[in-house]
Amino acid sequence: MAYLKEISIQSRERAELLKLDAQVEEAIAESGIDEGVCYVYVPHTTAGVTINEGADPDVANDLLARLADLVPLRAGYAHAEGNADSHIKATLVGNSAMVFVKDGRPLLGTWQSFFFCEFDGTEMLVRSNHKMAGRVGIFIQKDKIVNSSIEYEGLLVIFFLQSYIYYNYYNGDKLRFLSYGW
Repeated sequence: MAYLKEISIQSRERAELLKLDAQVEEAIAESGIDEGVCYVYVPHTTAGVTINEGADPDVANDLLARLADLVPLRAGYAHAEGNADSHIKATLVGNSAMVFVKDGRPLLGTWQSFFFCEFDGTEMLVRSNHKMAGRVGIFIQKDKIVNSSIEYEGLLVIFFLQSYIYYNYYNGDKLRFLSYGW
């Protein structure tokens, strides 16, 4: 059994981290899956997704500030659109995160939260004069959790390649999420 939900996230700043906990928990509840794996994926080249501390908003601010120090907005990049820093930051953060699901809830640590990481929001807002919607895919797959590990039932999952959601035909249905044309 598998479930896919697509959501839109509205960015209001050029760079911001927006919590996704409520949307992930809602998707898991809608899926009816009690035990399994939840993947959160962002099909954008200037945005990412991560799991980090969500209790103290200063952590998100510190992450954004440090990324801005490491990868400044203007640094003589060759990319002509003026958002090369956003592409680099998205690559550093990654475009997916995975968490186990147990008893119908994500197995996050006490302080952990999912975040949509926007790195190029305002530039697009200025050009288009509207709020940009970031697309996020939340995929939940039923599996049996045994001793905090997954007992796979004939499925190949590639965890070590964070930038890929695995390619799989589940119950004969191609996951259209993998086509990037949603």
